[in-house]
Amino acid sequence: MKFSSDLAHSNVSFKVKHLGIANIKGGFNKFNADFEFNKDTKTFKTLKADIDVNSIYTSVEKRDEHLRSADFFEVEKFPKMKFVGKKFSDDQIVGELTIKDVTEDITLDYKFGGIFHDEENSSYKLGFSLRGKLDRVKFNVGKSTPMIGDTIKINIDIEAIS
Repeated sequence: MKFSSDLAHSNVSFKVKHLGIANIKGGFNKFNADFEFNKDTKTFKTLKADIDVNSIYTSVEKRDEHLRSADFFEVEKFPKMKFVGKKFSDDQIVGELTIKDVTEDITLDYKFGGIFHDEENSSYKLGFSLRGKLDRVKFNVGKSTPMIGDTIKINIDIEAIS
């Protein structure tokens, strides 16, 4: 069964250490995930997602503008991040993540949230969460510096509709 993310009930967020002492949190307002899912076996067949990098927010507009610049995401040249799932298990999804001009395999912890049959609309709603980490420097998102941690923690919560 094919599903697409419902933006009103989903989020893509991250956090990173600032000066090694505090977490700075942010996210992306525009993204899409399309996937095929077997509702009976509760397994993925495919998963493709993209994020509009220009939609980044951290609650500080000046910082958001800097993150969009060539110093970090370079959104003029690389407007999208992409993820393609390759291997699916009960508790992990392994896939190719592309940020800017770098593609690397990443493993995300997976937790199935549940499925709801919306009889009124003859559709299904599905929820799941993904958690993981990545090294931003490997993806050419800024240089290593004591000011900003290299490790980015990722939190993704998706509600999707068939």
